[in-house]
Amino acid sequence: MKIEQAKLFVDLIGQRVKLTKLQESDTAEFKNNIQTGAVYIGGFIKEPTLGESFVISPISVVEYNRRGLRTSFIKEIIDENTFRTNNSIYRWEKID
Repeated sequence: MKIEQAKLFVDLIGQRVKLTKLQESDTAEFKNNIQTGAVYIGGFIKEPTLGESFVISPISVVEYNRRGLRTSFIKEIIDENTFRTNNSIYRWEKID
């Protein structure tokens, strides 16, 4: 039942995404806030955008905890699937 509810939630809010913290930024305001290598899997509505937070809905989380994630503001889009926030560098990919 929980899987069906999670899928319904994703259908309502958008696509699913896997977000991995690659490393901490040299200029991080909050050091070691999220472990390097932490993986989040959940729903998202909007792709990473400069000056905004990237938000993952709390559908499931692997290797960190059981909640969603709201990054600090995005400072740089490094490439199509990688971005830098005030505190970290993340890689994201859409999944089915």
